[in-house]
Amino acid sequence: MFRFYRDYKIKNLILDLSHSNSLEGIYKIENLLIISFLAPILLSLAVLSVLYGKFWNIVDIGVTLTALSALVSAYIFLRLPYLPIKESTRRNVVGMLLLVFIIISFVFYYQSLGYVFWLIAGIIVFPHSILLNKTTFAYVVCALSVIGIVTLSFYTDKSINYLDVVVFLVLVILLFFEANLIRLLYYNIIKRKISQFNDIVEQKYKMASAYDEIHKVKEELKKKNCKLLKYNYEINEKSRKLKKIAYFDELTNLPNRKYIEQKELELAESNEDFSLIYIDLDDYKKVNDSYGFEVGDSLLKQVVAKLQSKIMSVDILARIGGDEFALLIPREVTNEDINDYINYMDIVFDRPFYVDNYEMNLSASYGVSNKLNVQTSGLLRAADTALYYAKFTYKSKVCFYDNYMRDEVLDKVKKENYLLKALEKEELKIVYQPLVYCNSVSKGVYGFEALLRWSTDNFGNVPPIKFVPIMEDLGLIHDVGLWVFENVCKKVNEINEKFCSRVCMSVNVSAIQIRRFDFIQQIERILKETGVNPSLIIIELTESTFIDDIEKVSDIILRLKRLGLKIAIDDFGTGYSSLSYIADLPLDTIKIDKSFVDKMQDSYKYRTLVNHIIGIAQSLDFLVLAEGVETEKQVEILNHDNCDLIQGYFYSKPIAEEHLDEYLMQNVS
Repeated sequence: MFRFYRDYKIKNLILDLSHSNSLEGIYKIENLLIISFLAPILLSLAVLSVLYGKFWNIVDIGVTLTALSALVSAYIFLRLPYLPIKESTRRNVVGMLLLVFIIISFVFYYQSLGYVFWLIAGIIVFPHSILLNKTTFAYVVCALSVIGIVTLSFYTDKSINYLDVVVFLVLVILLFFEANLIRLLYYNIIKRKISQFNDIVEQKYKMASAYDEIHKVKEELKKKNCKLLKYNYEINEKSRKLKKIAYFDELTNLPNRKYIEQKELELAESNEDFSLIYIDLDDYKKVNDSYGFEVGDSLLKQVVAKLQSKIMSVDILARIGGDEFALLIPREVTNEDINDYINYMDIVFDRPFYVDNYEMNLSASYGVSNKLNVQTSGLLRAADTALYYAKFTYKSKVCFYDNYMRDEVLDKVKKENYLLKALEKEELKIVYQPLVYCNSVSKGVYGFEALLRWSTDNFGNVPPIKFVPIMEDLGLIHDVGLWVFENVCKKVNEINEKFCSRVCMSVNVSAIQIRRFDFIQQIERILKETGVNPSLIIIELTESTFIDDIEKVSDIILRLKRLGLKIAIDDFGTGYSSLSYIADLPLDTIKIDKSFVDKMQDSYKYRTLVNHIIGIAQSLDFLVLAEGVETEKQVEILNHDNCDLIQGYFYSKPIAEEHLDEYLMQNVS
């Protein structure tokens, strides 16, 4: 008994009952509650039955059987929770024990207790009536119903005898079957209710599960929404960066070509007046080649800062690429206004720029286009064409676009493309113009000047003044120059070996070529490979070669002289002539430009100039050669002034290589 009440406290059972979420669990707890309620009652009735017999001095089988049935029922009730049987079996056992106990009590005590019996029966029935499971309640109700009928039929005015006991034992058996029949009938009702309850519970679980799922989905959507917001922010940031990369220059933070083209298209569609200035920094490539890209980038930033200080706020300065810029003017301006604007901007190039203690002088060229001379949205292309035209014609640093320029520029571009393949196609040829002694023709040929010619099926014979600048722009001048130099060295060996002579050869070298870092090494290599006598090779340099960096060029000339080569100054008098540099430099020959020779026979001043040039050069031990001699009068004047050498059509046009031997046989003694 004590073990049961220790394991199953009524307070805990009631608490478990309130929290149970299964029907089977409720039935089990109800059964335990009935046991905890009935066991003390049955024990009490057993004690009362014994006391009743002693008090009335009644010792018979009725008292003993009643007390014993109460004790046995109470014991079985307290042991039922620990037996390994089904919960439904426990309920049936409880119901049958109650039924037996009630019948026995009725048989032996009804006449003595009378209505008290019904009070006790009511106490037993009441707790069963409030239970969800009605199994024990059915047993008790059936027992009391039969007892009530028997009471009305047999015990109204009669006393109990042993025959009554037998009758009631039979009734007990009948009640047992009746109770089970009622239980089976009631079980179907309970089963339906349980099914309904289970459906409700299942729906509850499903709703709870659905709610949990909804909550999870909500949380997942919340997370995804946060991710989407993050992705959206990142996309916007990347879009902003991509837009900046797409439309702005990384170095200067200026708008780029794409931005200007887009803006140009918008202005063209809106029919607004606008103009465009294409700006190119002259010889900026030399800065990168000489000082490196870091210095070049710093110089560009300085140029941009100064240009921006000169332009109006409504105008847009953009970097097109490299050293090229564009200024978009989205307003109506005249050509005179643009000229004034350019002159105002060009002031920034009047003073030198300083980067890392280097002093650099820059200039700029400008190409201009507007809607007056360009009918489409191609102002940028037209301005570029005008700039290109100004550059390769050398006519002006500012050029306004005109339709004829397009054809000339396209022609130059085509020549560039063909010139790139000229060496492969063997379209470049070397011709040789004789250099002869002036004072006596009998002395014969002093040497030849090697001249480069380009003959192509597409353009015919292209003069050097047209294709040499293109070579310089394309970076071909160095390779072509070395090719010419190597062929000249071989030709000198061939001629002097064949004719047992000391004929010289002069080769023109451009300012770009002589400044190349490996120029001296390449010249030295060719001299060694060909084995030519270097004193028979003359390197011709123009005066413009010395303008930018006379110290560097002077050092190169000294190194060439150490190799045994001779040095000549070409076109003397047309550039930046300086008596100081011709006195300081280790020169061998001064070549008087053709423009002086042409004018000296008709101009006393030019004749005097030529006479003095010859006198000064010879006093410095230089040979003097007059270029472009075409008339006998010019020969007489030069001979009178003691000019050493002459070159020109008067004696011979440039000779093709295949006719050179024939000329030498006639003129070399």
